[in-house]
Amino acid sequence: MIPRPCTAVKPMNLTYENRPLRVLFPNRFPYIRFGCIDGANKVRYGCTYQGLMVEIFTLLAKRLGYRLQITINNDLIWNGNLSTILEESDVDALGIPLPTTKHPEMYADLTLPIYKAEENILIYLPGHMDDSWWNMFSVFDRTVWILLLVMFTIKCVFCCLVNRAEVRLKTKKSLSGLEVVWELIQLQLFQSPSTNFTFVSARVPLTLFSLLQTTLLLGILTSWFLSSLLRVPNRAAFLKSDYIFREITRGRRELISQGPTSWIYTNTGQEYIRLTGALNGTSIRKVPPEEILKKVREEGALLFTETDTRGYYEARKYCDIFPSTFMLPPIEKSIMLRKDSPLTAKFNKLISEDYRRFNGYYRKYSNMNQNTRCNQFKIGQPLELQVFLGLFMICASLSVGACCVFVVEMICMNTTFLSKQLRVLFPNHFPYVNSECINSNGRVRYGCAYPGLMVDILNFIAKRMGYTLYAKLDNDQIWRGNVSALWELPDIDTIGVPLQRSMERLKYVDFTKSMYEAEGRIMIYTAADLDDGWWNMFKVYDKTSWIMMLVMLIIECIFLSAVNHLEARACFKKHVRNVDVVWNVVKIQFFQSASSNFYFTSGKLSLWWFALLQSTLMLGVLTSWFLSSLLKTPTYSNLLAEDYIYKEIGTGERKLIAQGSTSWFYTETGATFSKLAKVLNGSFAERVLPSDIIHRMRNEGALLFTALDKGSYAEVRQYCDIQSTNIVFPPIDAKIMLAKNSSLLPWFNDIIVHNQKRLQNLYRKYTTIKVDSICENFKIGDELKVKSFTGLFIICGLLLAISCCVFIIEMMVDKNILI
Repeated sequence: MIPRPCTAVKPMNLTYENRPLRVLFPNRFPYIRFGCIDGANKVRYGCTYQGLMVEIFTLLAKRLGYRLQITINNDLIWNGNLSTILEESDVDALGIPLPTTKHPEMYADLTLPIYKAEENILIYLPGHMDDSWWNMFSVFDRTVWILLLVMFTIKCVFCCLVNRAEVRLKTKKSLSGLEVVWELIQLQLFQSPSTNFTFVSARVPLTLFSLLQTTLLLGILTSWFLSSLLRVPNRAAFLKSDYIFREITRGRRELISQGPTSWIYTNTGQEYIRLTGALNGTSIRKVPPEEILKKVREEGALLFTETDTRGYYEARKYCDIFPSTFMLPPIEKSIMLRKDSPLTAKFNKLISEDYRRFNGYYRKYSNMNQNTRCNQFKIGQPLELQVFLGLFMICASLSVGACCVFVVEMICMNTTFLSKQLRVLFPNHFPYVNSECINSNGRVRYGCAYPGLMVDILNFIAKRMGYTLYAKLDNDQIWRGNVSALWELPDIDTIGVPLQRSMERLKYVDFTKSMYEAEGRIMIYTAADLDDGWWNMFKVYDKTSWIMMLVMLIIECIFLSAVNHLEARACFKKHVRNVDVVWNVVKIQFFQSASSNFYFTSGKLSLWWFALLQSTLMLGVLTSWFLSSLLKTPTYSNLLAEDYIYKEIGTGERKLIAQGSTSWFYTETGATFSKLAKVLNGSFAERVLPSDIIHRMRNEGALLFTALDKGSYAEVRQYCDIQSTNIVFPPIDAKIMLAKNSSLLPWFNDIIVHNQKRLQNLYRKYTTIKVDSICENFKIGDELKVKSFTGLFIICGLLLAISCCVFIIEMMVDKNILI
């Protein structure tokens, strides 16, 4: 584009119909979507979101009988004089909405307002704990831990006092103070009491009843605490005007903006007056759009923005960037034209007639849904391993002696071996091989259930050939290079990896017939949400569930009382009061230890109420993983859709990665592979090492192409937040690679053809194996404070006070207790 010289040449006054309406746009959304503009700078037909200003100018041009001529300038930014840019460019208007102020009117014309844009201040609030090995012990702050210790000490002292009184009344055998304390410790470890019934009719239903009732009560006692663990922090105080203006005034947070903001000093709105007062004469720093997120997320800056700017659209994608709760008056936006342009009057007439339509365009883009990038904890994500590493280290150090007993290696190898060996090079990666099932001599250990998919297959083929499998593990990860180059290694017959045939590989190696048909997958990393709640402990179940549990408890107590009475009459046991039978049933629900059989009601009640509090807290720390089964996992249907995946790959928003070469994509048949090859546009999936797959998917949003028999699939299937997309691939033939013109090829093909079903079953054996989920990426909320448990502490404190009063009454009834 040749700029027009800055001389006293007036703009051309073109008034004839069908003339071009020349508009200069910045290459930024939401003003214009570059993907909706073709090579001739025309709007593509059928594009839904062409851009806010593109749709506005399209309507204006259509109503005037003009044709829209789009010019895109990648360097057009807010910095500099926009009126100068307009004057030096051969255009009629700028495709940027500007605040209606008097300053630009000196050098250019502004139309009537086309819409009112909402103003807001955005703030970054992470709201999660840092990753640490000791996160499990940092769930509570120091005050809570001290309170737990103090309450436990008080309980020990109180129970020792009750125990001494009962011994003096000769209602139970003497127990030392240490034994009482140990019983309370057992209570925290859920060592439930034994049920000493003779009749099987009592033992079996009590076991089944406890199985059901304990499960329900486990949810009741833990769900409130677990939801508190994952509670979204209360950010209301950080989003109020007082906090934000105080931060600006004290200079602790910098206020930034994408465009010029000098107009705020001429605005008479109350909030703008407070804002200018907080700025104290300083200006809002202008930042390029590409640097806004860095400033907000890394430096804690506050973003002053309208809802029609690029900075706002980028910031709203993140779950940890929030708008302030106070409302700033909306700002009227206008179109900038050349000074004394004949289009100004025409534009003003159309704007006054169709103002609601222009405002509708603004609402369309300001309410547009965005794909969020949630890096903080959301429900459905697994617990991070780092949370429990500290506990694992402690438990491991305490159990070293016990583990040494079990670390015994059994060598069940015959000293004789076959004269011929099938020498196979395996990557040290499951499911191809389980290194623990291969001994130092390269043989498969006897009795190993899952030695590896390719170990099982090649061991079966070797036996049918009369050979012995010799497995050599590759710990150096040389798979990153060309697989065909592995034949340069000495003493290798084949490699233990299922591969696909490609034209490149056929130049150097031969392939066997298909062993089995593997299922292809494209995997994607996902995440989810959680609501807030304070009294969730008492709201986990509805009223019907509570009534059901109470009815079941009453039925069980009646049944056991009848069994107890029958046993006493049959002289199978000493007479036991029905109250004690009922009390034992209640104790089971709170995991109280076997010998905490106090005679006084005060001892029983206080121990029970204490268990209600203490078991709830400790149970939450030990069983946080149980939360995922209580909450509904999101579907992520939009992320798993086929069209979305192809669009992300085609536009380069997400990188497609794979563990091995994917050049065979272009030789496979089927519509799915054709679509994938089309969006790849002649390129291949990026080859990555197994150790880098999780990092690339979780931190960079990469998509993984894999098959169910690949090591990459075995790696990602352990993670709860990595899911398979809805793309269905045709079955993929898995073959064994042999050296060119190998004499083993006919043997391999013959064995494979006659044992297809068995090889397919081996494939199913490893692809359906259950694995322990590594539920990582768990971001616990802020440390729980004492106020989080105020309601429960008050209830338990009142109940404990009642038990003390009952104890005093019992002492007054029998004055010999303290003698």
